Amino acid sequence: MANAAHGACESRACAHAAGGTRFAILAPTMRSNALSRLAFSCLIAALAAGCHDIPLELGGFDTSSHCGNGVRDFLEYCDDGNQRAGDGCSPTCQGEPARGDCGNGRIDRFELCDDGNTRAGDGCSPTCTVEHLPDVCGDGRVSGSESCDDRNLVDGDGCDSNCQVTGCGNSHVSAGEECDDGPLPDPEVCSFDCTLPYCGDGRISRTASEECDDGNQNDDDACDTSCRLVICGDGRVSGGEQCDDGNRVDGDGCEASCRTSP
Repeated sequence: MANAAHGACESRACAHAAGGTRFAILAPTMRSNALSRLAFSCLIAALAAGCHDIPLELGGFDTSSHCGNGVRDFLEYCDDGNQRAGDGCSPTCQGEPARGDCGNGRIDRFELCDDGNTRAGDGCSPTCTVEHLPDVCGDGRVSGSESCDDRNLVDGDGCDSNCQVTGCGNSHVSAGEECDDGPLPDPEVCSFDCTLPYCGDGRISRTASEECDDGNQNDDDACDTSCRLVICGDGRVSGGEQCDDGNRVDGDGCEASCRTSP
């Protein structure tokens, strides 16, 4: 008996309704534990057959919903006999802020926010739900990659025009800075103290065409005051050279050691 009923349940689980592709799932009325188990097995069979989001009559309890009929049906929070918004019961028969509540500056029932107005685009919608707004520097809201937002795009006032706190390392050149390459700068381009590299700072800057940098402006060592390597024969008298005629030939007035000929 149970097997026959189960087979009938499965055969009726996803029967096409006339004129459309909507399905109806039917299960026996639960009059006993055995029938309860049968009803449950029918439900599992129906779901396995791919029937979802459709009216289901299970155990004599109608799970279909008719929002707006004035009767609180299955899965409805409310039903006020209409499908109008703003009256405390939404068009889908779910709870919503009562008329007049949204915009009063208090977070009332069913409100996620209330900023004292019903304007859109300020982070709290006209129905008092949170709005997901784009990140805009200068709108007064700290969002996204911003570390500050003071409602303006003025530099040097504590929050720069890129909405980062004023200071070296915020990727924005402020007063007193020569450069600002962000929190992880390339020392050859911009130093950690937001100054430009210079000959004598102890760092070789290839962007400044330095060959060396020994941290001083002494012209008597292996790195001259132009941050060029002192090389005998390069045509530049530097370091401890007495002369440099651009070659390493003895007997021409400037010896191969860059000393004047005796």
